[in-house]
Amino acid sequence: MQMDIPTTASKQTKQRRILPILLYRLKKRLISLLQRLKNYLFDIQKQDLTYGIRLTIICIVPIVAGMLLKNPLMMSSGFLGGLYVALADVGGAYSTRALSMLLATLSISIVGVLGTISGGSIWLAVPLAFLFMFLLNMFSIYGNIGAKVSMMTSGAFLIFLGQPHGPAIALQQGIALLCGGVWAMIVSLWLWPLRPYKPVRMATSAYYRSLALFLLKAGRSASYTSGRWWNDAAKNERALVLEAYKRAHNTVMTLRASRNGSNVTLQQLFMLTLDADRLFDATIALAEGIQGAKHHIHNYALWPTMKRLLQQTATMCTFLAKSITQNKLDMTKWEGLHNAQETSLQELREKLPGLTGDTQALASVQRVLRIFRQICTIGEEAMYTLAQLDDERLEALTTPVLKKRTGPREAWTLFRDNLSFQSLTFRHALRVSVATTVAVVIYSLLKLDHGYWLTLTVMLSLKPEFASTRTRVFERVIGTVLGGMLGAWVAYAIRDRLLLFALLVVFCLLAYSRLRRNYSAFVIFLTPFMVVLTDLGHPGDWGIAMLRMMNTLMGGVIAMIACYLFWPQWERERLPQYIAEALAANRSFLHCVLDIYAGKHEKRADLHQASAQAHLRNINAAAAFQRLLNEPRKQQGSVERFYALVAYNQRLCDSITFLAAHLPDPKSPAIPGVEAFKQHTDEVLTQVERAVTLGERPEQLSPLEESLQEIRATLYKLTATTPQERKPEMHILHARAHHLIKHAVHQRH
Repeated sequence: MQMDIPTTASKQTKQRRILPILLYRLKKRLISLLQRLKNYLFDIQKQDLTYGIRLTIICIVPIVAGMLLKNPLMMSSGFLGGLYVALADVGGAYSTRALSMLLATLSISIVGVLGTISGGSIWLAVPLAFLFMFLLNMFSIYGNIGAKVSMMTSGAFLIFLGQPHGPAIALQQGIALLCGGVWAMIVSLWLWPLRPYKPVRMATSAYYRSLALFLLKAGRSASYTSGRWWNDAAKNERALVLEAYKRAHNTVMTLRASRNGSNVTLQQLFMLTLDADRLFDATIALAEGIQGAKHHIHNYALWPTMKRLLQQTATMCTFLAKSITQNKLDMTKWEGLHNAQETSLQELREKLPGLTGDTQALASVQRVLRIFRQICTIGEEAMYTLAQLDDERLEALTTPVLKKRTGPREAWTLFRDNLSFQSLTFRHALRVSVATTVAVVIYSLLKLDHGYWLTLTVMLSLKPEFASTRTRVFERVIGTVLGGMLGAWVAYAIRDRLLLFALLVVFCLLAYSRLRRNYSAFVIFLTPFMVVLTDLGHPGDWGIAMLRMMNTLMGGVIAMIACYLFWPQWERERLPQYIAEALAANRSFLHCVLDIYAGKHEKRADLHQASAQAHLRNINAAAAFQRLLNEPRKQQGSVERFYALVAYNQRLCDSITFLAAHLPDPKSPAIPGVEAFKQHTDEVLTQVERAVTLGERPEQLSPLEESLQEIRATLYKLTATTPQERKPEMHILHARAHHLIKHAVHQRH
């Protein structure tokens, strides 16, 4: 007995110690979960918040007007007109935005009247639904404006088709839609006469901000991961940078095409976008350089300095983005950033003598140091360009140029040519029209209240790709369920109209601030917004939330069935083409770089375009592979082989970018053997591209190592540091091309 007492006491003591530890761990995980949820729902960037505020103003004013007039139909029609016209804004130059929003205002007003009148008869509603949805979805062949306007018009038609009334009320709703659209145009375009270059400034600023995020994530991946440094975070940021790149260049080109003669302000803004392009390439080269350096550097005292330089460079990009938006320079802050970068560069340079015993490590750090210096130089040039910008508020608007537009005959020819099952647009338009027509029949026969929520879910969820459809259905259903529960609680617990209206504004702001970046969070806040909007007329009606959840779930099921049964095209059929296009773009990019090494310095003019195409094609291939992973497993094919081809293509592109960051001086002599190496790599990559496209195994290829012998011999005759810098770069290309050869087997079957 005496021996058992201390044993029992020790167990009790241990239990007393374990319980607080478990509670502490549970508390930490709960706090971490809440923090992630907070970031997921409420981490809103400034530009998204501005967008949300604008849409909130557009939506709330018609609602207030309808409440004051005590006319719920006018309230909802004005709200929908303003919202859908605002969503039809394609961005870019003001003239393009105005055209898109004007077309949306007119088309939404017309289909609103037609849908309201025809919705009362199922025999009229069903054929009109099929015809309108087919025609409107076919209009996406006319570019971004056609796609945006047709989508918003389709949504408005389905909503008013589900709310039938007589001609008198239909006409009133048409007028309300027209007024709402005009209100949206006034709010969205009211700065036109004062700041004609604001769209270009905003697009260029967003480009620099995306570069700052990419720099941090890509650099962090290169520094602290092994193997493939381009993890999911860096890969996603790369895609966002490419989107920002396209948006900035398209906005500049559109505005340049609409103005007579040259314009100093626009030219300087264009130069800023080109500086951002150079920063993007330098950033990829930097991440690749750090990835290679960490295999040779054992002196970990260097990493804090490199990390600090990465942070300072990202801060520089953020500062440039803010200065572009505000058209105001804080020279004191810029000097502080510049001095901090110079201090860090000097600190890294002073640590180089400690690596003299390891030539590979020394060469790696020297390369990284050179790229950092290159990035700082590009930043200084961008700052110089920014300092020369004129005050655009005082600049007179130039006369728009009448651009060549597509005539009726060309438009009809394009439409007729797409009336074929060979056209993806035709198949998708037919798929959407069939699915939405089935949804109209279902809610008409079952007499479902707010049945248009069913058809809207089908229309908004159906995408040309099965994977995109499944993702959108999942996001919409889960978001509606979560938001519906929140909306039901608000409708049940709160009866005060003033408080309900305040919550309406809050939900509207939160929803539309998340629209462009997080669709599921957008739906989570949109659902209680719609519930509260409906509840304002009849407080306490929480059942409307359950009805929305049911309609959304049914619409999601219809969308999934339609996408699976009606003319599906699986990514395994299209992914080889994306990979082949990426291979061709990489080959062209490599040719351009190697030509410059071979002494053809006139090719520098083509380097930017080749680099942009290579990055874009690789992003498209990576996005297609991600869609493949979301398709049914039996439709995926050989995922491992596809992943290898996509991955090594991207690594090859990054290696070429790394080579492009170390181009020789225009006065430098050509490097012997580069021309032979270029021809050899051309043969190899062409055969791999052909094998991927045709679904054949590549022929037996001679090793690329043979073509490196002459280059290696030449490099060892150069200065002490040059061989150490050039040799690893060529070996990177050799290794990654070898992996491409190994995995270049078509997986269509």
